[in-house]
Amino acid sequence: MEVPVCTLITGMPVGAFKAQVAERDPQGRIVVNSSTGLPVEASEFGICGDMNNKYQMGVSTNLKNIKA
Repeated sequence: MEVPVCTLITGMPVGAFKAQVAERDPQGRIVVNSSTGLPVEASEFGICGDMNNKYQMGVSTNLKNIKA
């Protein structure tokens, strides 16, 4: 099994990554090994995701005017 690869991919944002994916038939269904029942690995890596956050949130407090 190969390690996921982080590279620059034309047309994708920086941080997109490729990893091993399941093979699919022409109709888009996952191909399953009949003897094991597990998905068959595709011959090439596929784009699996993007490390960039879609949202960024934060929480803060303001502790001025507090008397002890």
